[in-house]
Amino acid sequence: MASREDGSSATASAIHSAHAAYAIQTTTSSWNWRQRQMYGLCEFLTTQRETLIQSLCKDAEGRQRQYEQELALVLEDIARHYVYLSKSSFPLESPPGPQRGLKQQFLPVGVSMVVVDSANPIRFVFSTLATNIAVGNTVVVANGFSQKSTAFWMTLGREAPNYLDSAAIHILERFEDDVAALRDADLIAIFADDSEPYHEILSRPDTNARIFKTTPGASLVVVDEGLKSHDDIAKQVLDSFSFRGIRPEAVSAVFLRQDEIARFQQSFNDVATDTRVANEKSTSAELKLDGSGPFSPGVFRIDLATLVRSDARLRGLQAALDQGRRAGVLLVVVYRTIDHVIDALRKLPTHPAYLAFLAPYSKANSDYFEKWTTSDVYSLGSVITVAPHCSSSQPSDVVFPPELFTISRVSVTMPNAKPQPLLEEVVQRVSGIVKRPGEAPNQTDDFFIYMARQARRVGMLCAATLCATGAYFLYMRRLPK
Repeated sequence: MASREDGSSATASAIHSAHAAYAIQTTTSSWNWRQRQMYGLCEFLTTQRETLIQSLCKDAEGRQRQYEQELALVLEDIARHYVYLSKSSFPLESPPGPQRGLKQQFLPVGVSMVVVDSANPIRFVFSTLATNIAVGNTVVVANGFSQKSTAFWMTLGREAPNYLDSAAIHILERFEDDVAALRDADLIAIFADDSEPYHEILSRPDTNARIFKTTPGASLVVVDEGLKSHDDIAKQVLDSFSFRGIRPEAVSAVFLRQDEIARFQQSFNDVATDTRVANEKSTSAELKLDGSGPFSPGVFRIDLATLVRSDARLRGLQAALDQGRRAGVLLVVVYRTIDHVIDALRKLPTHPAYLAFLAPYSKANSDYFEKWTTSDVYSLGSVITVAPHCSSSQPSDVVFPPELFTISRVSVTMPNAKPQPLLEEVVQRVSGIVKRPGEAPNQTDDFFIYMARQARRVGMLCAATLCATGAYFLYMRRLPK
């Protein structure tokens, strides 16, 4: 464990300094301090962007474009924070309720320690830092136990003090499990793929530590039978997949209709070279799934019917998703009807984190699909690029909502408090509000939507059969006797 001249660990020294800065500076009320730190963070990223990205590319060759796009995401996130701060309107409280003036406030915790154990420190370091600054916390940011991207952290520790308040914001190149020091942190937020290395810290009753998974679950795309550009969908899916291991939202599997497979395979092959999704380590030997086979570079095909053929194999889809992620390949799951997809998704032991529904045949189809599927984030019409962290209970346009790093408090304002009304008065008033509802709407809409789809398919099949039969008889009549 690294130590200072006085014998204290680097973690203890940083937390002590951050506490002192929080106590002597007006970070809890000074919007100016927050604005200056946000400006410094923006200056740091714009000035040192090439150095930071190159330091990451040392550990992940060929990912420069992906890291550049992540940095662009963070800069836009910082700009949104800065606009809120400039208007003194950062959403640190909800609008008052209509009756009692109830509103939820988000107050700074004090010293917030952020531990980042991810291959994408750009988002999980700088966006979390921006939110902590915006809410008024002093911050200690540390590299996690796995010691990923050491060159990046060395650059960060060397350059950040030139742009940020070095007494209030600290960068640690190595996270130390200093029990006494961690107890003094007001909040410890750990961003990691795996919680197991941090189990002991998370289980201590006197440490306020939380874990946030950097890969919270599968990111799936389902393509319906509506009008579409096969090339555009292939580009969206493959571009998202190219961020695997970097973005939580990176697509891991796409569901395609069986009657469109040939057209999609051509599009995926055409686009694959440009997006560079082929992974040299991704081979058929590493993806041991019955019925799976190559589809395009870095992409494998599996039939949904094969995965859920019997009750004993209902977990087959989950196993396929897990194996595809470990092998670093994109899965193309071939389906016949959208109801088969819905049934398979609902039976997953872990529901998807992200789900996109593309090319819906109709609004009724998209409403039907959304109603019967579950996911943390749902997108209609486009692949999910970036989504706010799903731990937020309120919609947010910043990547990490303020409530992750604050104390929540309910505030009540009742300037003209009135005596509690008598029961009879309440009964009369409520009776005038709560009325007997009308007749229930038709509850069989979903059934008829399903039957309409089946009837249309059967009708198309019958029409094709009649045409073929008519052509055959016409041909037979024209044959010489």
